[in-house]
Amino acid sequence: MSDLFASIDAARLACGFLPMSQMMEILDGNHVLDPFSTLVSAGVSAGKNNIFYPGVTLKASSGAEIRLGDDNIVHSGSHFEASNGNILIGSKNQFGEGGFTAKANRPGAEIRIGSHGRFLNNPALFGRCMLGDGSQILGNITVDTCTLSDGGSFQEDDPDMRGGLLKGSGVCQEPERGTRHGDSRKREFQFGRPAASKALSPKALTANTLIVESCVTDQISRQDLRNVSRPSTVT
Repeated sequence: MSDLFASIDAARLACGFLPMSQMMEILDGNHVLDPFSTLVSAGVSAGKNNIFYPGVTLKASSGAEIRLGDDNIVHSGSHFEASNGNILIGSKNQFGEGGFTAKANRPGAEIRIGSHGRFLNNPALFGRCMLGDGSQILGNITVDTCTLSDGGSFQEDDPDMRGGLLKGSGVCQEPERGTRHGDSRKREFQFGRPAASKALSPKALTANTLIVESCVTDQISRQDLRNVSRPSTVT
C-alpha cells in the first residue's frame, strides 16, 4: 500500500501538484470528499468549511495564487488555473454543478469573485474578470474579460437588487453588467450582440441581466459567426 501512495504522489509532483498529505494539510478545516481525485498545487489556500467534490483541480504556478474564503461549494469538474495572475474568491459561492473553469493564464489576467455567487452548467472565465457579490453566470458561456456588479444573491426577492447575471450559452467578451438600475438596459444578446427581442417574463429579464444566446442562423450571417467565434487567446 505504501508503494501505491508513493507512486500516486510521484505522479502528482511530476505534474506540479502536491502530495496528498500536503494537500490535506493545506485544506485542513475543509471537506475534501475524495482526496484521490482532488488535485491542488502550491500557491493554493482556502478558509474553512469549503466543500470540494471529486474531480476538482486547483493549480497555481509562476508565483500566482488561488485563494478561497469560507463555505464555498466546488462541484465535480471545476478547474482553477492561475499562472499569469491571481484567482481570488470570497465566501459562500457555488461552482458547478455541470462544471466550471477559471483560467488566469495570460498576461494581465486576474479573476476576482466576490461572495454569494452562482456559476453553474460549465461557464468558463478568462482574462480580467471582476465578479461582484451575488453575481451569477448560468450556462455554457465563455466569458473573456467581464465586470459584474455587486448585488444581492439569487435568493434576493427583488431581481433588480441581485448581482449581475449572465445567462445562456455562447461567447461573451467585455460586458459590464450593473445592478440596481430599473432602466432601459434590458437587452437580449446573441454571442454578445443585440438580438431580436423574445418574450420573457419581467422577472426573467431584469436590468442586471445579459442573456447570451446560441446562434440562430436566420438572425446572424456566416460572416457574423466568424466575427464572434471563440477568441484565439482563450486556452
